[in-house]
Amino acid sequence: MLPLSAYRAHRTLHNIARITDIVSFVVKVTLSWRSVLQILGVSTAVAAILLLVLIVHHTNNGMRVLQSNIQSINISVPLLRQCSHRLHAETILLQEIWHPIDGHINIRNYNKTIVKLRNGREGGGVAIITV
Repeated sequence: MLPLSAYRAHRTLHNIARITDIVSFVVKVTLSWRSVLQILGVSTAVAAILLLVLIVHHTNNGMRVLQSNIQSINISVPLLRQCSHRLHAETILLQEIWHPIDGHINIRNYNKTIVKLRNGREGGGVAIITV
């Protein structure tokens, strides 16, 4: 079993390789169109995306983030509480929280949750929880 830091490094390299493959494909397709404006547009978009990727991958080694597409916080909150305390997560990022009871999420030793719900439709919603 790989240590957690080695696993993260492996996943980061794997993600960068996937992004590089996608960028190469887009550039090849664009070059086949032989349009200078399209080449410049794609190159600009690729540069912007890669800069964002580098920012995301530049984190503190001790940073602990838990991210999950939780699909109903009401059903999953006991497991979320257990995971967050066991992993000592500093920041929890949740998607698809759907509609939490009372419109908020309480986890012991964490600050008040920032919640954005999808109104008028089923599903959706995001939450950010920090220490």
